[in-house]
Amino acid sequence: MVYLAVNGGSTCCQMIHQLYTQVLLFIETGLMQMVSIAVQHQPPPKPKPLPKPKQPPEPKPPPKPKPPPKLQLPQKTSPPARVCSTEWADTIIQEDNTIRFLDSSRRDWCIFKKYSDFKAGDEVWYAPCDVTASNVNKAGKYTWIYNQETKQIQSKGALELKSKKLCWRIANTARLGKQRIRVQTCDNEDVNQKWNIIAGRLHPVDGERLCVGIQENLLDEAGNEGIAMTTIDCYPHIFGSGACSKSDGEDLIAGADKTIRPMGQGDENLCFFKKYTSYNNGDEIWIKNCDAGNANLNKAGKYWFSYDQESGQIIAKGSRPHICSTGSLWCDFSDLVTTYPLSSSDMCLRITNPDMIYKQRVRIYPCNLNDKNQRFNFVDGKIISRENARVCAGYEYHKLLTAGSAIGTPLLFNTCYPNAWAVTSDNFDE
Repeated sequence: MVYLAVNGGSTCCQMIHQLYTQVLLFIETGLMQMVSIAVQHQPPPKPKPLPKPKQPPEPKPPPKPKPPPKLQLPQKTSPPARVCSTEWADTIIQEDNTIRFLDSSRRDWCIFKKYSDFKAGDEVWYAPCDVTASNVNKAGKYTWIYNQETKQIQSKGALELKSKKLCWRIANTARLGKQRIRVQTCDNEDVNQKWNIIAGRLHPVDGERLCVGIQENLLDEAGNEGIAMTTIDCYPHIFGSGACSKSDGEDLIAGADKTIRPMGQGDENLCFFKKYTSYNNGDEIWIKNCDAGNANLNKAGKYWFSYDQESGQIIAKGSRPHICSTGSLWCDFSDLVTTYPLSSSDMCLRITNPDMIYKQRVRIYPCNLNDKNQRFNFVDGKIISRENARVCAGYEYHKLLTAGSAIGTPLLFNTCYPNAWAVTSDNFDE
């Protein structure tokens, strides 16, 4: 190139200029190609990440369904404690169609039609019960029906097994001595076949002075042979709680108000009463309308009694000095102290002679633990002489009806002839 510049002159310069221009063009073109190639080989720019789409909020889980309310099952509770009843039933017929008696020692006894077959004139007896006998003819003799409308007592066995209508009957409703009960052809017009239930007893409708009973001492002697059912002049013999026991500490005969009453007397308000003023040897005990809550303690006290089971004595509590827990001379019954030991002033019930089997009156005398005539047992409502179980306390029903409860009638001891038939299993402790 130098050589050309020296020898060529301007021509040489032009050539150099052209060459220079071409070189520059070449270089420029090459650079552009290189840039183009570089551009072509350059990785594309990373795209901007798209914005994440907004996720819809997660749906809230549906609320858990409430569990169905628990079925309120009745809570298991112990059955209420059974309470022994001191009230009479309104019928004499038991659930098994038998007729039974208030006697804890003979709860498996009942009334039956004596003799074979079912015939008019057959007697009615009381004996061990065989109402569950496999022989239906035998079992049927122990079953009965009481018709509330006609007042008749009919043999259920005779009706169902033999298609016979046989009813209880006595021969004479005016006869006061014992007479046996027999079955006769039922007759709705026959008053001697009709019976009322009064305070647990069975009375002929046409002779309410009489009632159905059993002479207890003969029953003891008869054993399992039983005894004939009879009517006799009626003496109610059942007092206090009957065959129901009492809680520890409670008086076995007297109630919470310190009275001794006939059991289950209904609307009647009868109780023992010390007759006459003051407290004198020989004063009598009567049955009359009760006034044990009288505001005058001297009057109220004549109706108050207590029974000492150990000694067998029945104490006239009104004979005791009136001592008030408040220390005052006068007080309400609730503040009266009546539980102190026997004192020389205490008076007790006494009979004249335990061996006297006919009626004798009951009187008060000073309490004496050595006096056998002051000792009594209490069995199934009966107040029995501890010296002679044949005699027990009662009263003449017809005299109470005649005199009225305001006057009353004497308490008596005589041959025990209990007569409580309108009973159920509720009248016993178990």
